[in-house]
Amino acid sequence: MVDSWHQASRHAYPASNADSLTTSGRVLGPVASHWPGGHRNSQMLDAVARRQFIRYGLVGLSVNVIGYFAFLGMVYAGLHHQLAATLMFAIAVLASYTANRNWSFGHRGGVGRTFLSYLVLYSVAWILDVLILFVFVDSLGLHHAPVQAFAILGIAGLLFIGQRYWVFRSSRTDNPSDLTT
Repeated sequence: MVDSWHQASRHAYPASNADSLTTSGRVLGPVASHWPGGHRNSQMLDAVARRQFIRYGLVGLSVNVIGYFAFLGMVYAGLHHQLAATLMFAIAVLASYTANRNWSFGHRGGVGRTFLSYLVLYSVAWILDVLILFVFVDSLGLHHAPVQAFAILGIAGLLFIGQRYWVFRSSRTDNPSDLTT
């Protein structure tokens, strides 16, 4: 059965725009044909986003594991746990900014604007995390461990979106014609 969108799109996208068809014959419309090459470039952008997300996840995992053991080492060496956590947070933000900028997103623009945006994004994420803990742990009485686990996953997703589309938005990988380099 052909839906009304498909029928309408057949008139808007004539057969000469074959790049906008998938293998199932459904018309992808203007999203797929945003750049010359249509669907092929849409698939390439999806591959870039997947690669960026995987790299972002690896950076986050690495920074957090190393940071956790560094935190334990500082506390073991006699540093107060709050001071150790503060130092570790500052070091982790610098390390993750550098790795995400250079490796995850391949950003080649200036450092000043992106680092300030990165700090704003992470500050908002921290506030959101504290708010989630306050609501679900302090107010509703749920256990902190699962609440924080879900918060970390959700916030990590939001941070990825914020970095991809705001902090590092002028990345060279946003244009499919640059994907071959």
